[in-house]
Amino acid sequence: MVVANPRKLRLIYGNPRKTDRADAEYLARVGRMDPELLAPVRHGGRQAQADRGVLRARQQLVRTRTQLINHVRGAVKSWGERLPSCATAAFARRVAVAIPDALRPALDPLVRQIQVLTDEIRGFDEQIERLCEERYPETRTIGEERCWGHTGFWDTAARRAAVGRGGRSLTRPHPTSGPAGRWTERLDPRPGCPTARTSRILSSSSPPHPSACAPPMVDRILPSPFALFILLLTGALAACSSEDGPTGPAPTAEFTVSPERGNTATAFQFDASPSASQNDQAVQTFVWRFGDGNGAEGVRTSHTYSSAGTYTVELTVTDGHGRTATAGQELAVLDEVELPIPANMALPEEPAFLDDLLARVDHPGQVYDAILELGVHPTLANYHLAAPVDLSPLGLGRTVYIPTQVVPQDGGEVPPHGRPSLYFIEAGTEILSGVYLTDDGVALRYTERVTGEGAQASSGDLYSERLVTLNGETIFQAFGELEILDPDRGHGRVVLDRDANNIPLPEDRQVKVMVWILWSAIILDIEEADEDAALPPTPPIQDELEASVSEPDELYEALKGLGASPRLLNFHAATPVDLSDRGLGPAVHVPVQILPESNREAFHGRKSLYTLSEGEETLAGLFLTREGMALRYMTREVGRGELARTGDVYRQRIVTRDGEVLYEALGDLEILDPDAGLGRIVLDRGPTGEALDPPAVEIWIIWSYITITTEDRDST
Repeated sequence: MVVANPRKLRLIYGNPRKTDRADAEYLARVGRMDPELLAPVRHGGRQAQADRGVLRARQQLVRTRTQLINHVRGAVKSWGERLPSCATAAFARRVAVAIPDALRPALDPLVRQIQVLTDEIRGFDEQIERLCEERYPETRTIGEERCWGHTGFWDTAARRAAVGRGGRSLTRPHPTSGPAGRWTERLDPRPGCPTARTSRILSSSSPPHPSACAPPMVDRILPSPFALFILLLTGALAACSSEDGPTGPAPTAEFTVSPERGNTATAFQFDASPSASQNDQAVQTFVWRFGDGNGAEGVRTSHTYSSAGTYTVELTVTDGHGRTATAGQELAVLDEVELPIPANMALPEEPAFLDDLLARVDHPGQVYDAILELGVHPTLANYHLAAPVDLSPLGLGRTVYIPTQVVPQDGGEVPPHGRPSLYFIEAGTEILSGVYLTDDGVALRYTERVTGEGAQASSGDLYSERLVTLNGETIFQAFGELEILDPDRGHGRVVLDRDANNIPLPEDRQVKVMVWILWSAIILDIEEADEDAALPPTPPIQDELEASVSEPDELYEALKGLGASPRLLNFHAATPVDLSDRGLGPAVHVPVQILPESNREAFHGRKSLYTLSEGEETLAGLFLTREGMALRYMTREVGRGELARTGDVYRQRIVTRDGEVLYEALGDLEILDPDAGLGRIVLDRGPTGEALDPPAVEIWIIWSYITITTEDRDST
């Protein structure tokens, strides 16, 4: 069976008496004489139709992507800005950072879809390349010649597609060749000849048309629509520069490194966005070499070095013409500052200096001077300003922070053991600014103004924070810049994000926000404060204090006026205690300093519990746990004489800062060693006389200066 193309037969389409019967008769007669005169059509198979579906699907994706890109560029242009020019395949990556923030809600979803379409188109490209290689090998010419529109590709592929896919030969008798003559359009394949130049020659006996390009030529055959799709798309995939090579200058390679200094824990960020093409082809590839045998690809990447040293980082970029450029930078990597985390804050059952203290003290009036001689000074701290702070980035978990008291610095009587405001310490000066306490132990917080000009700090000044155990071991040190938030009220913020070498700390080691309130009288970690803790995130008296203070020197008197005086606490004499029998679990007890009567009130100390008058109550110390803070009040309920005796009755109350009673009990004192001030009290009954089981047992050492707890009633 022959499928004729009637449009190629004038006898059919030009017949003035055209009928179906007449057309059939003429077709039969011509077919009997020479079937080739009917320009027979050969249909493609199902496989060809399926392959054509791949081409059409890709074409539809390309059209959709083009519309989206045009929409994004138009929207940004109507906003008054322009997106950078780039290759279509790189559009989503290159323009994502250039879209104005106000347009991002509308355009970011489109940019993401453009990237998805680009990935799908790339997949179609790979599929079409496989089709050309496996089923249409004649298209390899374009890959071999590396020239779009090259005659070898067109002629070879067209003939193969026409013969096997229903192409029609564009042949007819040449006017000068006689009955046997044929003519054919041919494209000159020589590099010097114009691509569109044609010549007519006789396919048999006639000489070729005169031309400066004389190599043998191949008949040009008009391909079918399917073959034309294959030719166009495959040619686009393999397109490249001419044999003369790329034109224009090479691209420029440039990149940035952040941070500029780091250590073996630093994840360095590398960005090649400053690199640019200097011709009509965008930069296509970015190849990194980090100098330690590792590498990466992409516009942006990150890398962490395993050992310290100086490394040369190289970036090589390649544009669409194949031109390359390389840039390099030297990067110094230091060793990480290693500190023990989590830190060993554990307290011994009794202070290390206890034996030396016992050797110096014969009665309560000597305790304060002996403490000063041993160099374990008490600290004027204000538990009214305590706040919860989460030190999980340091491995210390949830803590209670008690600031040391800011005292006046100009004129008047200055209470001892206080400190100036952190805003007014001289550059290079370090002071004890507060204490962190958990049931695991104690850490002292030292703050130093590292850099800064003038008597008062300003934004940008560099501060250092050190956490130190009671035995002097540094467990954390970091640096950060001060930011003044409210100069009139002394509010500021420090982000501790650098180590001792001024190198950025890893994210999981940063204490992100330390907020200084009222010239650093109160220190908060706002972002990390646990609202479920027993302590409120901010001290209850903060609002009243802010309303009555306009400068640092007014803090001390304002606190006294609010009934929130500081206390002289000695954190060096802190001991671990178990309050499980009182429903509070493990804790740290910090005693209020015992002082002689002459300076007890001025220095905010207390009496020895042995010298309390009958009915007199005193704040003996603080209990600190992970859940918060409690105050320990002791009252000599029954007792005669200036100095307590065995059998005297004492009352213990454990209350919150707000006065809520957490525990209350009575117990009898037993003097164990009157010369050393050693005694024991068994709290075995409630405030109304009911028996408590089990009782709580406390051991008082050096006239109740140091307190330890025990489960053994008979322990000494």
